Amino acid sequence: MLLAMRSEVENAFERVCSQLDLRMSDFGLEEPPEEVEAILASNIAYRVQKEMGKPPSEVAGRIVKLLDLESFQYVDRVYAEGPYINFVPSAKYFKETLEGAQEENYGQFQKRGETVIVEHTSANPTGPVHVGRARNPIIGDSISRILSFAGYQVERQYYVNDSGKQVATLIWAFEKFNEKDVGDLKKDRGDYDIVRYYQLSNVYLENSSTEDKNIAELEIADILGKIESGDEEVYQKMVTITEMVLGGMKECLYRISVEFDEFIRETK
Repeated sequence: MLLAMRSEVENAFERVCSQLDLRMSDFGLEEPPEEVEAILASNIAYRVQKEMGKPPSEVAGRIVKLLDLESFQYVDRVYAEGPYINFVPSAKYFKETLEGAQEENYGQFQKRGETVIVEHTSANPTGPVHVGRARNPIIGDSISRILSFAGYQVERQYYVNDSGKQVATLIWAFEKFNEKDVGDLKKDRGDYDIVRYYQLSNVYLENSSTEDKNIAELEIADILGKIESGDEEVYQKMVTITEMVLGGMKECLYRISVEFDEFIRETK
């Protein structure tokens, strides 16, 4: 409705400018300060004061007198306040605004033909989504929805950090420990299954002797080196383990309606 009201005001200014033999297309329409009753204002008086040879406040008053109020549907009242001309909306404006706001896609923009990539969440694939990790998907998906509503083609991407030390530690733990070593499975989901091995690896590294810890660190570094060099066997182990974690995370995020168009692995 604001655009319709703005169009009415622009048409009215065009008629006034024609009467005053003024040529202009920019009428200085703007949103007035909150304390002003109007929702649309114009600084046109500043723009034509030289041509009219009078102070802006006098120009504003004269223009207001020339405006044809009968031609407005969405403007109830027009008044000059110093050099500014203010437009107060009519009851019809509010009625149609409220009716339009009840429509399903109210406020949605036309398609822009532009693509925006939003990368969010991208938590390391080492365990379930917890409260700390849940913040980013909520923020990221909200931004994605807003951009989509604004007319953009949005591509939601998740960057999988599958080449760092955490993932190498997870592979090492998966090879070193077995089901008897890890704790009970809290939930029948891949991320809850795998995180037990990661948690046990941390306990092992914190409590082992210096010699055992050094051996473990060397083994983890070796795995990390193989991931980075593209060792196929280690890479496939990494993919299998991280896909189990990501599968559980996807299931969790789906519960809050967060989905992704693409998962991009760092190793690729």
